[in-house]
Amino acid sequence: MIEKYIERIEYEYPIKQTEIDEFRQIKISSLNGECKAYEVKNLGRVFTMDARSTFGLKRKELFVITPFDIDGPLFCLELNNGKNLTIDFFDVMLDESYNEDRTLAIKNKYSSFIQSRDKAQWSDTFRLKSSMIARFPDAKTAEECLDELLEAYLKALDLAHVSIAWEKKKQIGEFIEGLINNNDEAAETFIRQLGRGTAERFLYEAVFAIR
Repeated sequence: MIEKYIERIEYEYPIKQTEIDEFRQIKISSLNGECKAYEVKNLGRVFTMDARSTFGLKRKELFVITPFDIDGPLFCLELNNGKNLTIDFFDVMLDESYNEDRTLAIKNKYSSFIQSRDKAQWSDTFRLKSSMIARFPDAKTAEECLDELLEAYLKALDLAHVSIAWEKKKQIGEFIEGLINNNDEAAETFIRQLGRGTAERFLYEAVFAIR
């Protein structure tokens, strides 16, 4: 499903796939993941991972937007088997020009599908109200929700301030360091599978491109 969101980004921003060397293929539990990264002019970084089991019975997709050049939140999507999603908007912003009313309205529209989080995480204080875990009855409904959320996020970015990339990267770097050092679930999965050193490089270099 996530492939089409690259096309949506490309419709608005110049985009170019970039090399991520050893992280093009990674293994997460029983899933074999194919990773891609893109440089997006006037926006920042987009990272995707499409991981599937050997016989295709399980599938995990990641789609991450890291806006260096616009002062918006991180957009982090995890989609499991096409219909169960976790989406986080992490506040790594330098000012208050980003308005989440649009994405919050989409969350409220699909509120009947939202699930509670299992346990508290270090990153909870960075999650905007639009963040959610949702379980949908079918892939079509999940796709409709994601389409609307991404569209709302991109429209909100249009109205946010331009940011200085090195300042934004510093802010994001401190956030990622917190995820790793506090055993946050967002980083712990990769630490368990890849080892701490490799997982750190994966997050800093491949996913968020702040090094």
